[in-house]
Amino acid sequence: MENKETSPSTKKVSSSSKKVSSSSKKVSSSSKKSSSSIKKQNKKKQNTNVSKKNEYMNKRHIEEFRQLLLGMLENCNNEMQEAILIMRMNEDRFSDQVDMSDIAQRKEEARYKVNRLVYRKAEIEAALRRLEDGEYGYCEETGEEIGLERLRANPLARFSVEAANRIEHMNKLNGKFYE
Repeated sequence: MENKETSPSTKKVSSSSKKVSSSSKKVSSSSKKSSSSIKKQNKKKQNTNVSKKNEYMNKRHIEEFRQLLLGMLENCNNEMQEAILIMRMNEDRFSDQVDMSDIAQRKEEARYKVNRLVYRKAEIEAALRRLEDGEYGYCEETGEEIGLERLRANPLARFSVEAANRIEHMNKLNGKFYE
């Protein structure tokens, strides 16, 4: 017959295995807790990202950029009017050759300025149209968000930084140094 009596060392082993089993249950439940807290944190991050997406180009931003672009358009028109006045100066009023030469140079500079301002005015008006169409703030190449910080620095930006860098690189490869 077998001896059913257990030795003290067997009791210790049995007792310690219960402790291990008990502590593994604690670890298991704590890992479940940490797993669920991680999931909750990820959900919060996702919700934050969704709300940030909803915040991009909201009504407040649209109005901010509309006012900024309209101010730029007004400044452009004012500068263009000043340049046109210089271009219309009558050289006959000046008798001195130096004065006439100076006026001719100022007229030439004003002509270049008007050309640049016409281009800039067209860019501003295009940006205002994109704003009205709901396309302002999104990259024309990729459709991704350009970013509020970039738009505040350059309200006429049409491309994301990555797309602009890619275009610039392609232009350099093709020997073009402009967009």
